[in-house]
Amino acid sequence: MANPVVHKKIAFLDYWRGKKELWKAFWIFGLLAFLIKLPGVYAIELDFPSAWWLSYVLIVVFSQVWWIVCVWRCASNAVRKLWAVLARVVVFFAGVNLILSLILLFT
Repeated sequence: MANPVVHKKIAFLDYWRGKKELWKAFWIFGLLAFLIKLPGVYAIELDFPSAWWLSYVLIVVFSQVWWIVCVWRCASNAVRKLWAVLARVVVFFAGVNLILSLILLFT
């Protein structure tokens, strides 16, 4: 009998490899990335230490990059070609937004 924990880890990595359904990669990981980013919107007014903000930014960047790569790679599994193109357009602009946000944050 296969270890269920190992199976879940492999299934999780299958998104990164582009072997899963596009809609799951887009909506599930997109929602998680959004929920990870959301507290920072409300905490911007608070006076947290720089180390906290740097840690938070790293977590947000990791979640965004994970989502972008998973969606881009899983786009080839889309039911319709239109969804693949639209998903790649969305994550392209999300990547541009992420890069510009980091440039503005650190300048």
